[in-house]
Amino acid sequence: MRALAQELGPKGINVNAICPNRVRTEAAMRSLRIDAEHTARSEDELMADVYGRQAFPGLMEPENMIPG
Repeated sequence: MRALAQELGPKGINVNAICPNRVRTEAAMRSLRIDAEHTARSEDELMADVYGRQAFPGLMEPENMIPG
């Protein structure tokens, strides 16, 4: 995205991306459980890490990913 922004910016074209951290899907929650088992950390501890790295509170829901 940065390379495109640098290339197209001078031409007046904006380049943006939405990169959510985690979306509450069955696969994401299963991954969280597996990570907890392999790291000997609780799911709550891992979720606290996730929340600490994102700008908005909570997880996105799948329906939030559909353009409106």
